Amino acid sequence: MNSQKQSNLIFLGGIHGVGKSSFAKRLADRMNCQALTASKLIRQARLGKSTWDSKKRAAKIDENQELLLGEINKKLALGGLIILDGHYSLKDTSGYIKKLPTGFFKKLNPKILLMLLGDPVIVSNQLNSRDGKNELAHNVEIFQSIELEHARSIGKTLNIPLLEVNTPDADYIAIELDNLLQIPSCP
Repeated sequence: MNSQKQSNLIFLGGIHGVGKSSFAKRLADRMNCQALTASKLIRQARLGKSTWDSKKRAAKIDENQELLLGEINKKLALGGLIILDGHYSLKDTSGYIKKLPTGFFKKLNPKILLMLLGDPVIVSNQLNSRDGKNELAHNVEIFQSIELEHARSIGKTLNIPLLEVNTPDADYIAIELDNLLQIPSCP
């Protein structure tokens, strides 16, 4: 159970290509808060250098999460609600799916977890078009299933609400988040 006071953070996870960044921006605009991307914060902490390849396979995953914690804590210290777009699981340099430790999410301490879900065929097409990858829909479906199962486990273990998002409708999700956060809905 998560006994410490939760940060002013909403964590938005999902597989590569599902549309997290676009959705986070629309949601942040709707909720009048800031949207940040984990990969950009990690790259910032590494002075512009990334530790992942063009196939989104990451090296130094644990080290990157510690750097992310440092960067997001700086942002949270400034006040205001933040939506952080990131992952519950990543592929390592060998292509194996690695679940991020529950302890990382305990330290991150979000108020709410979101999991953005997408049709594996559409996500596969987006990845192939955007990144020049040859990603099979079946592999996307497996990765998304693992990510979702891990998000559910994190939420249950840390007693943090998880909202599974199957719709890109930021207004609908903002209303759901308003209810979870117990803040008045924006006009």
